[in-house]
Amino acid sequence: YVRHVGPYDEVGGAWKALMTWGWKRVIFGKPTTFGLCFDDPEVTSREQVRYEACMVVPEKVTPRGAVQVRDLEAGTWATTLHEGPYSSLGTTYARLFAHVASESIEGRRWRLGDPPTLEVYLNDPRKTPPERLRTEVGVRVIA
Repeated sequence: YVRHVGPYDEVGGAWKALMTWGWKRVIFGKPTTFGLCFDDPEVTSREQVRYEACMVVPEKVTPRGAVQVRDLEAGTWATTLHEGPYSSLGTTYARLFAHVASESIEGRRWRLGDPPTLEVYLNDPRKTPPERLRTEVGVRVIA
């Protein structure tokens, strides 16, 4: 992963660093890529929000430069599919948060867990028009 601190709409540099490293070292085919969002931009200043651009890699890789390697902690997640530009992800998050807070899932009441939230990018933004982007959005939940 490559960590970015600053506005979410400026994470492109982190993605460029990660993908350049990945293509040179470990990636064959289409990698699974995802973002981890640690802060709510409505609460944390734009310059201080934390984001990690991530890709799934084989176990035995050596990080270099800004690239780091770690395991993502297991947990239970509530997910939904966002279709459209990344700039409208906030609306999808709001709906997902409201759903978790108000609904029983699998017969149990759930509450939101600690950050990060998860964004799994299902298509390539370089090749896909913004209105056709597909992103699986996930939040940790606790029974």
